[in-house]
This record gives sequence, structure tokens and C-alpha cells, in this order.
Amino acid sequence: MGIQASPGGLRARNVTVRLLVRTAYRIQDSQLTGGPDWLDSDRFDLVAKAEGNASAEQLSLMMRALLAERFKLIVHNESQERPVYALVVARSDGRLGPQLQRRDCVPMTVTAPGASQPLPCGRIETGLGRVTFRGAPMSQVAQGLSAYVGRVVLDRTGLSGNYDFSLEWMPDQLPSANQPLGADVKPVDSNGPSIFTALPEQLGLKLQPTQGSVDVLVIDRVEHPLPN
Repeated sequence: MGIQASPGGLRARNVTVRLLVRTAYRIQDSQLTGGPDWLDSDRFDLVAKAEGNASAEQLSLMMRALLAERFKLIVHNESQERPVYALVVARSDGRLGPQLQRRDCVPMTVTAPGASQPLPCGRIETGLGRVTFRGAPMSQVAQGLSAYVGRVVLDRTGLSGNYDFSLEWMPDQLPSANQPLGADVKPVDSNGPSIFTALPEQLGLKLQPTQGSVDVLVIDRVEHPLPN
């Protein structure tokens, strides 16, 4: 199961419509509501071609158009009060953890081959029970953490600038014994901390449960697509 984007378009294999909608609109699962039961059960393969070298933003817009055309998807946005997490500094003295460091960087740009370029902002690397940010503002860090804790995370740290960090934790679900990890994937420490414990220990940040206004995408209509 997965979605792979490329300069020529994208391919989706064995995916639910829920995942397609989440990807197209760049939202977390908790930000999507409505729709029939088969939104989470029926699975589809999809191949979409794009002319030229489409950007990630352009591919998202193309996916939205595809969903509207083939799945008759109609949605609208609402703002709802929901349980969220506030990302805050854990220590009263404001000291940050050993895995969180300020970083000067520049926005990502396209340069000529072989040309030198300063460290670009916003690079993210993910793996099983680990995530690394390079030159990311706290707003991006909060958004990235949302994918791992099942709620929208709001930046309430008060920290400005960009940061590097590496965070490792024990994920809630591990691969089964007959699902081996790739050769380049580090094994997970089964005695490692939860993400809620790892955040204050490694980054000096913590997640506080609270209520907040969340942008929610509501599905008004969606249909099974006609076969090709």
C-alpha cells in the first residue's frame, strides 16, 4: 500500500479513498470527516500522468481534480473545536534538549548542476520510530508530529527561527516477524520510550492535551469510480 509521486505524475497501489483525500488535501486523518463506510475498506490502484515537471503543490491540485472527476468527490471546509495537543517547552527555565539545535538555513531553491548552495530549510527524513528535521521552524515541527500522535499539534513553544532535531521513540505498532526490515532500516529498541516521553527527554519539548480550533474537511459526496 502506498502513493508514489514522480515528475511524470503519481501511482497509488492498494489505497483507500480516505488516504487519497488526505494526500490530495494535505491533512491529517483527524481532520477528515463524513463519507460512507467503504471510504476506509475498499481499495484502489491508480495511475495519473502529469505533463512536465509538476511540483508537489501542483500534484495535490491535480489529485483533487481527479477525485472530483472520477469519484464525484464534493467537500467543504469547517472550523471545529476538537481535542488537540499544544507543543510547548517542557522546562520552566526554557532549556532545550540535547537533540534540538538552532540552525541557519535558506529556502530550498533549484540551482545549476555543480553549483554550491547553503543548507536548505525544511528537509524531513522519516523511519520506523524516528523522524529528523533539518532547518525547520516550530510550526513545521508541530505539523510533522501530528502524523504520529493522532491529533493536530499546535505550536505554542514561542520559539522562533529554524531547528535541527532527531527524535527516536518506540512506535505503537511494530512490523511482524515475517515482515523483515530493509537493509538500510535501523531496528527499533523495543524498550525505548513512547513519543510523549521521548519529546521532553530528547528535545526539551512536550505535548499538552487541550482544545483548539481545527480546520476540518467534510465529505459531502463520494461515489465508486467507473472502471476504465
